[in-house]
Amino acid sequence: MTKVEQCWKLNISKLKDRDELAHIANAECEDQEMAIAYNLNCSDDLMMATITFFLNGEVIRQIIDIETAELPLGDRPYFRCQCGNRCSVLYLKPDGSKFACRDCNKLIYEVKTVNKKLMGGVLYQVNRINKLIEKSDKIDRAFYNGKPTKKVKSFIRLREKWGV
Repeated sequence: MTKVEQCWKLNISKLKDRDELAHIANAECEDQEMAIAYNLNCSDDLMMATITFFLNGEVIRQIIDIETAELPLGDRPYFRCQCGNRCSVLYLKPDGSKFACRDCNKLIYEVKTVNKKLMGGVLYQVNRINKLIEKSDKIDRAFYNGKPTKKVKSFIRLREKWGV
């Protein structure tokens, strides 16, 4: 099975502008970035993103539906996968040709491949430590306006949760 961590990730938050001009977003995979050109087409209640990306020497174009969910503090956009799932992140497998949700791609998280009881839990603990190190490497700054950033708060929460 392919792991989520091995795939290109396209986050809905990367698609910012809602005008009909072409823009650039980045998909990420293990500290690498892939530039994705996109434009959003809006009509009444329907919004679609047309994304274009370069993969294995080939230009690929894909149309993805976007829907918004009404929340108490405003609307939140989601991708609508071909299977009908609503998701914030779409994945492109290393051998794939289009972005889809975790279910369609049959992806699992790396932590699911590590047995918690194997070798007295040492392998699981090492895996958790590696994840924390990766997370700490992505922290650009610890404080903003005298308060910890979201990345720092997330790091601290995981450290406490995993007991490391």
